[in-house]
Amino acid sequence: MADGNHNAVMQAIQDYRVIQNQIGITDKKVCRTLELFSHVCKNLKWCKEQDGEDCRFDTKAYKTLQEVGQLVVTKEQKILGDVPGIHIGQLFNYKTELAACGLHGYYVGGIDYLALKVAGGEKVVLVAVSIVTNFDNDDDDEMEDAAAVPAPTPGTLKYKLPQKLKKGILALSNNKEYGVHVRVIRDVRRDRDDGLGYSYAGLFLVQSFNKNAIGEYEFELRRTN
Repeated sequence: MADGNHNAVMQAIQDYRVIQNQIGITDKKVCRTLELFSHVCKNLKWCKEQDGEDCRFDTKAYKTLQEVGQLVVTKEQKILGDVPGIHIGQLFNYKTELAACGLHGYYVGGIDYLALKVAGGEKVVLVAVSIVTNFDNDDDDEMEDAAAVPAPTPGTLKYKLPQKLKKGILALSNNKEYGVHVRVIRDVRRDRDDGLGYSYAGLFLVQSFNKNAIGEYEFELRRTN
């Protein structure tokens, strides 16, 4: 990519961060949203147990917070970098909980990304903000490197192979090009008896990526915080 285009993208990233800071995302706001989400979830779960109603109470909790304006960001907004008040190793029960606090998009597949308008909107560049993956590591505090393969879209049984360099995969490859950090969330549901659970692993930089023998893109990530 020509230096001029590269500089334009870097300027767009910087401009986005300025706008993001103006939204006023604080650790207090994030913690308050998580407390409200947990409280509404517990109440809805109790009602479900009493009434025998079959419902996704976590989804209802998210929509309740959305209706009263208590989400950290809207569904259309994306947070670049750290989310205030969220620490490495912090556990979450539901993907909707990740969305409520702005850690990962609402019902987004493995890679959540934003579209940056460059050069007055004439060009759009995708960059990844977060990824949910199921790499194995027994100690988050000791983890430095992780091989991450983008997860399939929810509701599908497998990838459509070979994968193409587009959407989320293209966005994550652009993170390497522009040195943009991506949040990594571990899917730890299989490690828990209740089948719930996501763990925040921290901010990572994309070191390299390649396409393996069966057509999947694999990304090598290194944690920086």
